[in-house]
Amino acid sequence: MRFRARQRMCTDHAFLAVQKAGKRFRHDGFLVQVRIRDNPPTCPRLGLRVGRKIGNAVIRNRVKRIIRELFRKHQANLPSCSDLIIVPYPNFLSVSYDSLKVSFQGLCERLQSPLTS
Repeated sequence: MRFRARQRMCTDHAFLAVQKAGKRFRHDGFLVQVRIRDNPPTCPRLGLRVGRKIGNAVIRNRVKRIIRELFRKHQANLPSCSDLIIVPYPNFLSVSYDSLKVSFQGLCERLQSPLTS
């Protein structure tokens, strides 16, 4: 599956809605804010907040590519009505990709459980 434009959160309104009504989950290397929407479109959406504390532009873009790839690979496991904001910590690149992958899979499972029960 590709990472399409409709899967991006682009507006400040969407980001603020997740920040106000969403839940926070801390993982190795990143923080995730999640909001389950009332009016579900067809796919989950991703928003990224990568600050300058992460590094220069080259490093920040690499971090974004890694996060988008994690989202792309695991989007089928996410609820279709979810909005995610991912905020990487400064130690993001020191955490192994496998550890990030396991953390993201755990997040996907955690988000599925309240919806199915």
